Amino acid sequence: RKQETICFHMGDTAVTLASEKGGRARISLGGDLLTPGLDPAEVLPLPVAITLGAIASAHPEKHLLLTVSPIRHLGDGAHANAISKARLLLAADSIPQAEYFPAYELLLDELRDYRFYGPDLVHPSPTAVDYIWERFLDACVSPSDLPAIASNEKAARFSAHRSNLK
Repeated sequence: RKQETICFHMGDTAVTLASEKGGRARISLGGDLLTPGLDPAEVLPLPVAITLGAIASAHPEKHLLLTVSPIRHLGDGAHANAISKARLLLAADSIPQAEYFPAYELLLDELRDYRFYGPDLVHPSPTAVDYIWERFLDACVSPSDLPAIASNEKAARFSAHRSNLK
């Protein structure tokens, strides 16, 4: 099989992305594997890996904020969902200037009761969404930006209310 290899250098760390015919990327951080028998770098579709690597290389002074969706995607089963989320977590850890916001963990660990899920028992309830949003604002948004966000939220609520009146 034809293999394409792309290397990014981030500080002292060389990140090698090798794609195979299937379009998946293997990310190698100096050849170290986190778990025997598992290549932790086979975590992202190649276009996503290339994009994140390019952003990190082009803007080493910038910090990336990554998260994993708190919604369980069960179309391929619970096991496939767990593997997918684990791959995304490994990817988040492989980018030195990336920070991780734990939306997935907040729902699973702090809001672990089914009252925080919608009627389908997959999607978060409005209460859970509000909780995660507030935690995001506290952790990731500058206090000086909070009034503008509150104003936008108010405008969105007003717009939604008006559309319901039609």
